[in-house]
Amino acid sequence: MRNLITVIGSISLLVGGSAQADLLVTSPGGVHQFDEQTGALLDIWEVPVGANLVGGITVGSDGIVYVGDGATASVIRYNGETGAIIDTFVESGSGGMLGVKDLNFGPDGNLYVSVDSSIYRFDGSTGDFIDIFASNPETGSACYPVVFGPDGDLYTGCRDSKVYRFDGTTGNFIDVFVETYEPREIIFHSDGLVYVTSKGGNVKRFDSSGNLVDEFATGFGGTAGDSQFGPNGNLFIRSRDNDYIFEVDGETGALIGPFVTLDTPYYLIFWEPIPPEDSDEDGIPDAADNCQETPNPSQDDLDGDDIGDACDPFPDNPNNSLAQCEEDLGHSLDDLNICLANPFLADLDSDGQPDPIDTCPATLTGDPVDQAGCSLDQFCISIDASTKAGAKICKMSDWRNDEPVGNPEDCSVQKQGRGQPSLCVANLPNGGL
Repeated sequence: MRNLITVIGSISLLVGGSAQADLLVTSPGGVHQFDEQTGALLDIWEVPVGANLVGGITVGSDGIVYVGDGATASVIRYNGETGAIIDTFVESGSGGMLGVKDLNFGPDGNLYVSVDSSIYRFDGSTGDFIDIFASNPETGSACYPVVFGPDGDLYTGCRDSKVYRFDGTTGNFIDVFVETYEPREIIFHSDGLVYVTSKGGNVKRFDSSGNLVDEFATGFGGTAGDSQFGPNGNLFIRSRDNDYIFEVDGETGALIGPFVTLDTPYYLIFWEPIPPEDSDEDGIPDAADNCQETPNPSQDDLDGDDIGDACDPFPDNPNNSLAQCEEDLGHSLDDLNICLANPFLADLDSDGQPDPIDTCPATLTGDPVDQAGCSLDQFCISIDASTKAGAKICKMSDWRNDEPVGNPEDCSVQKQGRGQPSLCVANLPNGGL
């Protein structure tokens, strides 16, 4: 069944006669697509290996068709425009699921699936199991339809001949909404009434409080199962006992007759084939595409990180964050080696002054230096003390500009032998000459 909001919105539109919608019916032979006006068979969608597709069918907000498979206890996604399989959305047996009956999306965007006597909830984006949302509170008998009412609550009909209502947010049991023989479908119609089909072969109408209004339709020769109002405003009812989809006048409830014949039909919807969004136009809808902006119809994913190889910066490493860090580290080491190899940054004497701006590039390792990269010895010996003026400069020079003004003690004049010029030398720790 469709989500309730979609159903009600579609009914008000379809009754006006302006919409076109194909009829999709699940059966062991696959999803059958029929013309909504003539009942002519248009297509049979492919069936996964080992599947029987006898579960419910619904359409997500992403435009993708979701089909329950009872044989593998899984949910398959289809491209509704082409009928091609996209993927398995809910994996086989997820959450302990042993089968699939009806399914529907809730107001929270998650997928709800009836399984035996319980309603399972799966993440609407990933298909991961969340929890068992609700269960038959009285007898534990199997339940079928999954419907969210206009009040936001969850309704399901069970084989114990009761329609149960659960809080749509918490899953807590509220009450028995109505009692009718093995209810199989619940439709909240735009006329304000609730239509309930049953194994008793009839359709009953109830008001919003659960009070019986009337028996709307009967005479199907077997179980009145999954049902939907069609584009023409009539009610279409599945009867698996005689392999028909019956059409019933939507105003009077009068039986018009079989609309289509199909071996063992199960669930049905009327659906307008609107192509799901496919940003990169690779035939894979965005909701299922592991590279939404890069065409990759093969969906190859070597490292299994759910990012397609076509757009994965590290297609052979599932941990992209770690791979990025390793790549950045490699770039940093490369940059460091480049820096060290740059002549401008070379520092042969390791005094902290690059050679191109080091006044004294051959300082002994470990010697303290001034801002020009010169040790005290190198600083003093560079001063010409052979003249009277030079000798004065030697005595007054301040190696690191850190001596008291007018009284530096870094250098002194050292006289040489007769005829030899005096030298400016560093004062020794003991006072020097």
